[in-house]
Amino acid sequence: MKEKLLALLQTKFAGVRKDGLNQLATVMALTVTTEEEATSAVDKLTEQSVGQFVTDWRKDVDSEISKANKTYEDGLRKKYDFKEKGNPNPPTTQTELNAEAIAAIVQKAIEPFASELNSIKTTKVVETRKQLLAKELEGLDEGFRTPYLNAFDRMNFNDDEDFNTHLTNVKTEVAKIQQSLIDKGLSQQSKPMFGSGNAKTDEDVFVQNMKAINTVEEKK
Repeated sequence: MKEKLLALLQTKFAGVRKDGLNQLATVMALTVTTEEEATSAVDKLTEQSVGQFVTDWRKDVDSEISKANKTYEDGLRKKYDFKEKGNPNPPTTQTELNAEAIAAIVQKAIEPFASELNSIKTTKVVETRKQLLAKELEGLDEGFRTPYLNAFDRMNFNDDEDFNTHLTNVKTEVAKIQQSLIDKGLSQQSKPMFGSGNAKTDEDVFVQNMKAINTVEEKK
C-alpha cells in the first residue's frame, strides 16, 4: 500500500522532494488499507499541508542530526584531548541516530497527519453506513424513514458488527411496518391520510403513524 500511496503523492505533488513524500507515504500506510482509501486520502491533501509536513519533518531530522554531530564531536574532543595535544584537524564527524531518536522524529511528524487520516476514514465509514441504512428504508414513506435517519446521526457504533446488528433490526422493523400497512389496507396511502393533527415534526408524524397501525416500537 505504501508504494501505491507514494505513486499517487508523486503524481499530485510532483514538485515536492521525494524523501519527504516517501516519509508521508509511510505514515499514511499506517491507517490506509485499500486503494479506494488511498485515492480518497491523497485527494483531500493540499500543496500547503504536504509542504508543511515535509518542512517540519526535515526540520526535526536536521535538528536531530545536528545534535548527534555535536555529541559525537564533543566525545571525540574529550577522548583525544585535541587542544592539549595540538591536533588542529579532528576526525570528521559522522551522523549517528539511534532507533529511539528516529522513532521520536517520525512520531512527531506523523501526529497531525495521523489525526487527519483517521478523521477522513471515520467520515467515509459513517457515509457508507448511512447509505446502507437508507437503502433498507427505501420501501417506506418519508414519514417513517426520516426518524430512523435522524436517530442514526445521534448513534455511535463500536464496530462493523455492532452496526450490522442495528441494520438487521431495522430491516426486521421495516418488514413489520410494510406487512402491517398491507394488512390494514394502508400501503397506498400517503402520510397526510393518517391525519397530522398537531404534529409539527417528522418524529411526531412517525409516532402517529405507528399508533395508527398498532406497531409502535421504540428503538434504543
